[in-house]
Amino acid sequence: MNSFISFLITVWLLLGVISCHSHEGNKKESMQQLRSKVPISYLPDELDSLYKTLYRDSFILQEKHDEFRHPVEQQFPMKQRLAHDTWILEFTWRVKDDTLITVWYIRESDTLRILDKYIYSEHAEF
Repeated sequence: MNSFISFLITVWLLLGVISCHSHEGNKKESMQQLRSKVPISYLPDELDSLYKTLYRDSFILQEKHDEFRHPVEQQFPMKQRLAHDTWILEFTWRVKDDTLITVWYIRESDTLRILDKYIYSEHAEF
């Protein structure tokens, strides 16, 4: 009887060790998946490959944008805002079920320069 109890305890301990090892492996895999979904350049092609595209829009820079666009507006001198001739690109992607990222760009020659990015809850109100 004593050897049977020792056998059960040994099996129980081995299963515990295997379970912990398996959990650590899953944890490492999920961390790698998370890292692989972190953007580096934040350019549209990269974000398109990582997330679902929701909106692609543009607007003319001016003064007194809503609070969502205010940080972008503040990057430009008042003279440029009042000229109403600077186009800003505004792209939004779904990062997770309830999380969005919006990135603002300005076209400079043949490239896009990132002005700002904002990650927020889909349920946020601005």
